[in-house]
Amino acid sequence: MPTQENERVKTAIISADEEMFNHLDFHLSPLGFQIVHYNDPVQAMEILSAEYALVILDASHFPRHWKPFVKLIRETRNKEQTVIILIKSSDFAFEEAAKAIFLNVNGIIDYDPKDKQEVFRLTEIFKRYRSLQDSRRFLRVIPDKNEEFAIIFTNHRKHTIVTGIIRDISIQGMMFRPLLGEMMQGLQKGDLLRRCSLQIGTNLISLDCRISRLGREVGLEFTYFNDDAHHRLFTYLMERPDRKLHQEITRADSR
Repeated sequence: MPTQENERVKTAIISADEEMFNHLDFHLSPLGFQIVHYNDPVQAMEILSAEYALVILDASHFPRHWKPFVKLIRETRNKEQTVIILIKSSDFAFEEAAKAIFLNVNGIIDYDPKDKQEVFRLTEIFKRYRSLQDSRRFLRVIPDKNEEFAIIFTNHRKHTIVTGIIRDISIQGMMFRPLLGEMMQGLQKGDLLRRCSLQIGTNLISLDCRISRLGREVGLEFTYFNDDAHHRLFTYLMERPDRKLHQEITRADSR
């Protein structure tokens, strides 16, 4: 169901990078974000008198302006009322990350127009604090190279093991690419896969899935969670933005 105009997420992007704005606008507008672009931080001061749900600040272009700007926003609006996300520079230091935490910034991300994970991370951070009426309605995560996500189950038609690389995952289901195409041989859309094992970080959970899509990438719908598996998956997905924020601080500290 399309998002109504009065339900759209009022968003300000403060960056001198026109390409960045166009890229984010292209990906975020269909999800319900109504975006205003400011390439001058002085002009952007007008947002202080408005109720923006999301402010994206480009710290790489405005290294001296983002801190007083965040401080002014936080004087009247907390982390739930206005989500503030910093786009960091390549030399973003530990001290800067620590100041961002102190000033109650919600998240810090990189910007790479070729990496769709960063757009998903941005929406993930926003959903952590505010609801977003997109078509999926559930937080979806694209695992990065530092995260351990894996799926393993039995092909009951061939009595062989299936495993693969998880492309994205939510509390409802996931997309994965089998390590070998022939692993899925004989399986059909709608087949129920019982007692699948899903690794999420250090957790191993058991659940039943139904095949919702077949192809080079396979879609699985979660139909039943054993024990507290549902709670553990939900908790992992919801706490991921905070883990990522602390990882950014750790990386900055190691430079």
